[in-house]
Amino acid sequence: MRRQTERGLATAVIRGWQAARGNVLAVMDGDLQHPPEAISALWLEVEKGADIAVASRHVEGGGVSDWSLTRRIVSRAAQVLGLLILPNVVGRVSDPMSGYFMIRRSAIQGITMNPLGYKILVEILGRGKIR
Repeated sequence: MRRQTERGLATAVIRGWQAARGNVLAVMDGDLQHPPEAISALWLEVEKGADIAVASRHVEGGGVSDWSLTRRIVSRAAQVLGLLILPNVVGRVSDPMSGYFMIRRSAIQGITMNPLGYKILVEILGRGKIR
């Protein structure tokens, strides 16, 4: 799929999901920043009944060791700001800024999303029907 007029990662994810046929959808960077081998752990959580499974930088095995100090500070500051503004949304997962997750289609079906930028997970947590 090649989008001609739209721009942005979040809208690319939404368009990809609209074209997908599965009942479980995923988001993962294609540059191998996200380890492909972790996808099976996300799948297992969804198979066990989770509506969403998020690969977090803030758990054992996660990490940001190759990030600059500035990027780490900005990332953590964005998370803290989100917790202050939207505690019931951002506080639902350990890494609401993650770009690596899997979700049941039913949790977002019929929901209109208007994400800005590239952090679609916050939009999903706020608007989705996630148990």
